[in-house]
Parts: sequence; structure tokens; C-alpha cells
Amino acid sequence: MLQQIEIVKYYGKELAEILRVSEQTPQLIISKFLEAGSKKCQYHFPKELSPSEFEDIFQKYIDSETANYNYLRLLADAQSSKECPISDKLRLSAKRACDSYWENRPDTGIHIESGIGVEFTDAPEIKSVKREKRNTLLITYDIKWLLENLDYPTILNNFLYVFEQFDFCWRSTLVSVKSQLGILERTLFIRGNKDYIRGESFNALENLTTLQMKGYYNILEKNGVCLEDVLKWFFEKYLPEEFCANGFHFNPPSEGTTLVEKCRTIASEMDGVLKQFRMYVQDGEIDQELFEMSSEHIVFSNLSGFVEEKYAYGSSDNIENEQFLLFSDQSHLYYIEKTKSKYSCLFELLVKEKVNFSDFWEHQHSNLQWLIDRGIIIVDLDGYLKINVPKVYILKDLYEHDVICPQYYDDELKSIVDEWCRNGDLKLENTLFSKPEQDYLNYKLNKASYSNGLDLRNKYAHSTYTKNENTQYVDYINLLKIMILIITKINEEFCLRERLHELRFKNE
Repeated sequence: MLQQIEIVKYYGKELAEILRVSEQTPQLIISKFLEAGSKKCQYHFPKELSPSEFEDIFQKYIDSETANYNYLRLLADAQSSKECPISDKLRLSAKRACDSYWENRPDTGIHIESGIGVEFTDAPEIKSVKREKRNTLLITYDIKWLLENLDYPTILNNFLYVFEQFDFCWRSTLVSVKSQLGILERTLFIRGNKDYIRGESFNALENLTTLQMKGYYNILEKNGVCLEDVLKWFFEKYLPEEFCANGFHFNPPSEGTTLVEKCRTIASEMDGVLKQFRMYVQDGEIDQELFEMSSEHIVFSNLSGFVEEKYAYGSSDNIENEQFLLFSDQSHLYYIEKTKSKYSCLFELLVKEKVNFSDFWEHQHSNLQWLIDRGIIIVDLDGYLKINVPKVYILKDLYEHDVICPQYYDDELKSIVDEWCRNGDLKLENTLFSKPEQDYLNYKLNKASYSNGLDLRNKYAHSTYTKNENTQYVDYINLLKIMILIITKINEEFCLRERLHELRFKNE
């Protein structure tokens, strides 16, 4: 009935009276205003039911025995709006209800245990991985090698080459990307309409990188190396000496300061170095007096770099459809009578088997022919279907990372990217951070974009941090991870600029 706007208008008074007492009302309001994907059911509420009444309706729901955990979580993370005002007191009440939800409920269901462990010990390899019992991965790092290489450049490079927090294109591996989500995570989970989507893959990697940073930080500290000093060295020694980039400064937390002061200092200095980089890109120098006058808030999506056409993103339905048909386990093209369910996607089938058009069912032909017409699949002289390796390489790179970096491609791949950009299938940008990295930083540091954001920067700036020292320590480790990300992206910009200058010089 609430989907019929004319009925809602005509019986507004009567419906409002029912909604004030109905047990369904809280879930209907949440579905309308807070839940992602709820547009499939457009509910209309009578004007006689004022948004100011939602608070009492929600509170009764939170206090009830029938409250659903997923809806409680949405309320706890929700951001207030004119259409659906939610007070801090209500969010706290929902959070407490979430925290105590399972205490008095029977533990019925299937449990699947998994975990990640990190150890630093004498080992024959710099890094090794083995599967322990109960689906736990144990990752071992050779402490002997780490202790033999305590110079500052190697320490920073270890986050790429040893801890693998970046890939070969210097993209951060800490971020959440769509391809990491399983089918259940994509379809069954209830999410807020402003949630940062975190699947199990993201959560596992988050735990791994936190353990890496904790362990490495302690190892360095015990051996007389302060990681914060390494960060200072990067800005005040490395950049001037390597790239003649003068004027950068970074003031790390003083020795002996509390965790709160450390978090507050790093968060503040983080903004400072990003403003310095922005000024250097725009003006070619850092004017200290101008910098001191700057009070503008840093917006990650507005931070440009030196390098034009640094990132490319899909911008057409064609690109989206090609990725889906080739790589998704939900595409219907990978199943044929010859191999049945042996492969999880069409890409695997075409790479590992000799198949031709007639091996596919009739209902698969139109999509298969479309991929052939697009030049993504090629029919060879013997009639076998093959992938167009350069084009599929780009599509796979985009599918797995939500962004590609043409500057690391060879000339053949770059020419395809140029063609797709002209056709409108891709769009280029020159930001310091890729969009997945921007989203990750916004999730970690503030709540401007995501209602479930950790708000690390703001809660220490405004003294709304937790009093729990264990949580403060984890927050500090998170801030250090972000500083490594920022430093790595800034370093990449300077390195790319130098390389492009050298290429232009050779061509001239």
C-alpha cells in the first residue's frame, strides 16, 4: 500500500496512526532511507507522520526483543538527514544493542573458522606462507634479513616488495574492490546506502597489514629505528636530494608522547604534507608563508599529481559487460557440456581449453558473438575461440583493481587504452590517489562519504576518541599505514615525472 502514492495521500491520517504503532514501521523507514538497494521498493510515507516522530519509533524498535541485528547496525552507523533525523543518543543506543545482541541468544548455526597469523623469525626465505589447521594462514618473514637491512630506503621499499601493500603499478592493495566480493556478499548482506563495502577478503587483508605494521614497527623500535623518523627523512632528506624538491617538512610525534598525542600529530601532519604536495604540483615550490595561511580542508579526489593520464576507469556499459562476461562467476558463458562446471569463468575456459563456437549452447551464442564482434574474442584459422590477449589483459587488470595505470603499459597496450578513451569506454584522470584509494582514505579518516567510516582524523582532532588504549594503539597503526600509502604515492609521482622527462629527452 505504501508504494501507491495516491492511496498514501488520500488515507494519510489513517496510515500515520497505523504506522505509529505497527512493528513493521521501523524496518520500512530503514529500508526507505538507510538501506542500500532499497530503491526497488519505493515506499511513500504520509505527511501526517512527521520525521520528528522517527526517533521514538526507532528507540522502541531498539528496545524490543524482535529487533534485527542488521537493522540495528544500520541505525548505529547511520548519518542524520532532514528526511530521517537520527540523534547521536539513538545511534549509541543502537550500537549498544548490537554489542549485546548475541549475549542472550542461542548459538545456532554453522561456524567456519579462519584466520591469519604473522611471525618474524629466522627463515630460509624473506617471506613464506603455509596453511595451518582450522583454515589459518601463517605468513613468516625472515627477521634476519630485515635486521640486516635497516637503511631508510629499504625500510620504505619493504612495504612494497616484502609486505606487498602495493602492486607492480604502485596501486595500494589495502583497498576494497568489487571483484573481491563473493556472490553472498554481493547479494545477501544488508548494507547501508552510504556504507564502505567491506568483504571478507578486505577484512582479512586489513588484519594482515595491521599485524605486519605492528610487528615491523616493534622490530624497528627494538633495534633503534623509529619509523616516524623514516617518514621525516623521506620529506626532508630524500625528496630534496633525489628530486631537488625542497620545502617539505614533517614533524613526527615526540618521544614519550601518549598514544592520543601521537594519533593527533600524525593525523595533522598527514594533512600538512598533502597540502605541501598540492602546492608543489601547482606552483613548483612550497611557499611557507602561503602554506601557513592555508586552512582549506583536504579533499582526496581534488589532489592532482604531476602525471597526466595516470589512471583510467571504465566509463561505458560495454566495458562493464565485457568484464562481467569474461571474469564473473555469475556469467552463464563458462558452462558448456564438454567441461561442465570445471571452470569458474569464461576467461579460464578459453585459456585452458580448445573450444569452438558450436561447443556453446544456443542461449549463449548472442553474448559470445557480441564479444567476437567487439574484438575481445578471436576465432583462429582452425575455428577455435581465443582471447585477444592485449585487450583481455587490460580488461582483467581493470576488473581486478577497479582502475588501470596506463603509464606502466607498453606501447601496444597504451594504443588500445587510447582507442577506448576516444570511444568513451574508458576515461582518464591525473589524481594523486586512484578512486579506490580515495574511497579507502575517506573510509579510514572521515565520515564525509561513508556512514561506517572509522573517522580516525576527525575523532582525534575533535577529542572524541576512545579512552581504550588498545583501540588507540590500533588507530595509530592504521594512521601509520596511511602515511606509508601517502609517501608511496608521492614518491611514485616524482619517479614517474622523472621517467617521462627522460623519455621526452630521448625522443627529442
